[in-house]
Amino acid sequence: GLMSDSDARRIAHNAQLAYRNSPRHDSRAALELGNSVMILLAGGDATQRSQAAAHLGELRHTATEKPLRLALLDPSPAVRREVCNALGRSKSPSAAFAVASCFHDPNLSVQISAIKAAGRLNNPAILPAILKCFASPAQTVQTAAARSAGILAPSATNAATQNKCVKQLAAAAQSPSVSVRAAAVAALGRIAAPAGLAAICAAAADREPLVRFQAAGALKKYTAPQAAKLLAALRKDPDPAVRSAAK
Repeated sequence: GLMSDSDARRIAHNAQLAYRNSPRHDSRAALELGNSVMILLAGGDATQRSQAAAHLGELRHTATEKPLRLALLDPSPAVRREVCNALGRSKSPSAAFAVASCFHDPNLSVQISAIKAAGRLNNPAILPAILKCFASPAQTVQTAAARSAGILAPSATNAATQNKCVKQLAAAAQSPSVSVRAAAVAALGRIAAPAGLAAICAAAADREPLVRFQAAGALKKYTAPQAAKLLAALRKDPDPAVRSAAK
């Protein structure tokens, strides 16, 4: 395990108390939480630890955050991946910087889970760390980064951070990867910043229907004459899904 039984038992006990003392939670559920914490931190094989992390994630309670953070150091990539997923389900903005520690994990699937989790945690302060993930050579990582950036950037209060995000997404919209381009264009549409319109307009002529589909949805966020003109053209696109998205 990651720690001794006594240390894990102390953390489990504190988590149980916090859970039991919150509204609408009974002693039995608190006991199950404590058992999961013990398995996660002090015993069980990788499959059992992953299941324990999943159980804690399903509770969506602040009492689970500390043990889950500690479990990000688990030697098993499968466990770290499930812990990231669990923290993402917690909806706790403070957990964003914890999952960010796995943005550059040695295991690719852990990286992707961490980036996706950060996007669900409603903390735009993590955006600079997400933008660094675009430097990854892995297209799956870049796609995850684009999606999470698109979720968080609209609520960013720092104009410089949002502008940097739009610039990065505009560059990603020219990626050789279809999935990266599509995710970047969709993210630009969510942000709907004037600086992102040029990249979206270029995507309306992309050779791949998926990218044009995302461009159609993104263009609807703009009132500029250029956007209206391109939407009219996309309503005649050879692909039925693109035509439907442009209506």
